[in-house]
Amino acid sequence: MSHKAEDPSYVKFGIMAGLGTIFYLGNVYGANTAARDYDLLQKRKYLERIEAALSRVDLQPDYASLLGP
Repeated sequence: MSHKAEDPSYVKFGIMAGLGTIFYLGNVYGANTAARDYDLLQKRKYLERIEAALSRVDLQPDYASLLGP
């Protein structure tokens, strides 16, 4: 009877399981990276909209109206 490590089907299974694991983990890592990049892009766009809205508003105080006539 042959030892399990010498059986070609166990070797093939080990190689395929290893490759499948590597590809699966690569997919998870890629999804995480894409989600993080997309989140940063959306934050940047949100801040640009806020800055554009604030640039249209006059934020300087009107001291003449505060002091009265």
